[in-house]
Amino acid sequence: MKKVFILIFTILLCSCSSLKQDIKETNQEKQNENINNKEQTQDEGAIQNLKQYLAITNENENLFTFEILDRESTFITLRVLLNEIQNNGGSGTVGTYIIYINGKVIEKLIPDDLIGVWSGKNDYSSEDITYTFTKDNKITINNNTYIITNCNTIFSDQISTYEFTWDVEAFKQMYGNDSIGLGPQALVVSYYSDTDTIDVGTILKKVNK
Repeated sequence: MKKVFILIFTILLCSCSSLKQDIKETNQEKQNENINNKEQTQDEGAIQNLKQYLAITNENENLFTFEILDRESTFITLRVLLNEIQNNGGSGTVGTYIIYINGKVIEKLIPDDLIGVWSGKNDYSSEDITYTFTKDNKITINNNTYIITNCNTIFSDQISTYEFTWDVEAFKQMYGNDSIGLGPQALVVSYYSDTDTIDVGTILKKVNK
């Protein structure tokens, strides 16, 4: 009788464990489905905002492909491709854009090779210098953040030189009218693909992506 009781108890215990596992898996599936639905809704909203920004209408939207590159908590990065050029062997890239959750759209200006934190010794002093490039068009040099408004690029062999123009008024608002000095200068950064280093007047190495 004792053996029968133990057997029944074991069967019930296994059944409960199996039921708990099934419930856990079902809850996880629902959670994943909710996340996917939320992402799909956000993606569709971002694409719609970008279409409005680029004046793409229902009549010509079939000429373009919209590619999701990145999702962050506050924005989505999209690449727009022109189908005809891509079908003929070209890249077809019209541009890469950042679409914020609030609907704001800006062109992505900082290349992926630079995204991250770079550090090294200042050639003119013993202090460390740190450049931080973010996906949303911001460059932070030590403790000062510059909002990038334009980027000119010069390619030469394994060197890519970027000249970044930044928002002077936004900088003044953050750090005061006296923070500009004699006059605003563009930020010039050269990227060496063979050594994965940048030159900003001194050589910096990437310490964090």
